[in-house]
Amino acid sequence: PEMGHFECDGTDFLLIVCDGVSEGNFPNAEVCELAAQVLKETKGDAGKACEAVCQRAVEANSKDNISCMIVMMVGGESARE
Repeated sequence: PEMGHFECDGTDFLLIVCDGVSEGNFPNAEVCELAAQVLKETKGDAGKACEAVCQRAVEANSKDNISCMIVMMVGGESARE
């Protein structure tokens, strides 16, 4: 695993996928782009974005198991008030 420290705001998200997502013809950069696009179009619906990522992986000919989870980076000081 890789580790790092990042400053996040409410527009950032963590995308967690198994290796089956990018097994076919669906590189990691495109996975992230699709998730970000769907999140923007649906005003942050992580479920819809995950569904789109998994569907695209199937369409890209992945034969492995496919799973996707998106963690929205919202909260912080304003959420505690």
